[in-house]
Amino acid sequence: MTNLKPLTAKRRSSRPAWKPGKYITLRNASDRHILLDLPTGHLRLDKGRALRFTADVVNVETVRKLIDAGEIRVEG
Repeated sequence: MTNLKPLTAKRRSSRPAWKPGKYITLRNASDRHILLDLPTGHLRLDKGRALRFTADVVNVETVRKLIDAGEIRVEG
């Protein structure tokens, strides 16, 4: 017989693990799907689709270029 400890459920905190200052929504305003090159990896933003991000996503160069070109709109 082995000395196995019983599995116990970990308590989940009701607070988020990280605290961004603010969230924003990015909406694809173009007529095509856009592949965002983010520091965490690639993300496809389908045409007409909106996704929420932390506000610091606008500091990513590729995202900034798409915003300036009018292909992505920042909401909220």
